[in-house]
Amino acid sequence: MSAYVVDPKTINAIVSALKTAVDQEGKYPSTFPDLRYLKTQTLRDAISEPAELGHTMYAMNINAVEQRYPDTEDLPGTYTDGQRMDFYKYSRVETFPISIYKSLSCYLYQCSEGDVDQLPLYKALIEFKSALAEHMIENMPEYEKNAWG
Repeated sequence: MSAYVVDPKTINAIVSALKTAVDQEGKYPSTFPDLRYLKTQTLRDAISEPAELGHTMYAMNINAVEQRYPDTEDLPGTYTDGQRMDFYKYSRVETFPISIYKSLSCYLYQCSEGDVDQLPLYKALIEFKSALAEHMIENMPEYEKNAWG
């Protein structure tokens, strides 16, 4: 398995989606699942400081890639077109559930090296990804058309 440091835009999208989820709590219909119903409060607590959460996610990704490639300083994904990528800086962006699901899938895959998958934040993001998938399916017209029971 290979791993790389994701583009900061990916982290911004995920953090923005989490911020939107908190902002929409209690509203119907909502774009994202309500974080109050997740088993862990890690994300809900962390999103109060989006920039800090983004930095933590970026560091978690680097940690995983460093565990995969312990003998290199030039981690995969930290360079684009021969130029070193900027360090992470939070910027809220517009988000859509399906794109966030894919961003989460990529990000979590890139963080699955070493012992990173045992961290509470990693586990909380897995839970959010699952809740997001369920939320999207339950809001599809095809789902609504089918009988309950």
